[in-house]
Amino acid sequence: MDKERLKELIVEHKEKFLSKTGLIKREIQKKIGKYLNSKEVILITGVRRSGKSSLMKLISEDLINTFKVSSSNILYLNFEDERFIDFTVKDFDLLYETYLEI
Repeated sequence: MDKERLKELIVEHKEKFLSKTGLIKREIQKKIGKYLNSKEVILITGVRRSGKSSLMKLISEDLINTFKVSSSNILYLNFEDERFIDFTVKDFDLLYETYLEI
């Protein structure tokens, strides 16, 4: 995948993700919150349209507001975007490198 295309997608997805507002806090955030300051991986699964992305947005707000994580350290990408059609496993290194450059 082209590096410039990746930059565009990273910026666009991040701006769209961080601009979401008006979400309602959920009980599960309290349970997840105790893991946010650790290096543990948190896996969120669910059926389509069940609110996984909205929950991620709420968690990112917790990271920014409670743990003082800079919004520049938040990365969100929706790989269902058809512009990622050519993205392969081999592109993850390039994605990470491009994200660090931005």
